[in-house]
Order: sequence, then C-alpha cells, then structure tokens
Amino acid sequence: YVYEGGVKSFRLTEALHARGINIRFCGKVVESLNKIVPITDLLRDQVHDSRVLLFIEMAARVIVNILRERLREEMQSLQVPLEEPYRRLTVNILNRVFSATKASETFWETEIRMGIMQKFPGFFESMEEAERKRVSREEEGGAQVP
Repeated sequence: YVYEGGVKSFRLTEALHARGINIRFCGKVVESLNKIVPITDLLRDQVHDSRVLLFIEMAARVIVNILRERLREEMQSLQVPLEEPYRRLTVNILNRVFSATKASETFWETEIRMGIMQKFPGFFESMEEAERKRVSREEEGGAQVP
C-alpha cells in the first residue's frame, strides 16, 4: 500500500499472486526485471528495490526450509521430547544467517545460494548477466544500469 511519503506496507507474495505469479517463479521475475533498461533514475531505483525484495523473499524461504530440514533430522536422531536441543540448533542457524563471520559467509555462499539456485532458477544467472552489462557500460562511459 503506497501513500504520499512512500510505501507503508507491501506484501510481495500477495502482489505476485494477484498477478497470477507463483512464488517459485521469483527467479524468472528477477530475470525479467534485469531486461528492463531504466530510462529514469526513479525507474532504476524501482527495479533495484524490486530485485532486493525478491531476493529477501527467496532467501527467507530457503532459510526456513534449511531450518525445518535440520530440525527434522535432529528430531529423528535424538527422539527426545526436550526443547533445548532444538532451540540450540535454531540459534546456531540464525547465527549463521545474521553474523559477520567466516562460517556465516560460507553458509550464505553454499547452502543459501544453492537453495536459491534449486528453488528459484534463473536468479543468479540473470544477476550475473546484469552485473556484466553494468560493468561493460561503465567501461564504455555510458549510462549506469543498476
């Protein structure tokens, strides 16, 4: 919902579903966004913000799936009705997501990246292509592309 000062709230999943787009196609949506040649700064900012929102949605879904998978594995191996081991596992995963450590960096580069590549095909490929185009245009002295 947009108001005069900006966006007050926005539900990405509802917006995509309202347009008949399933969340699993977020990678393809980003691919389409990367094909847009922004003609104004406002459009460039909107394309960038849209890609960021889509990335956040994809990463969050992958992180939740990783957490659920690890919790299932832990439940099967321990088979105890205690909460503590599951809390510890959850905290460890959240620390990997939000901390600024080498373990966190590795977690993002491997598990989260692989999860996004599997669940949302096209995202990283199109982002890498957009980056190559941006660098090429900057080298040529042309307009900047997000």
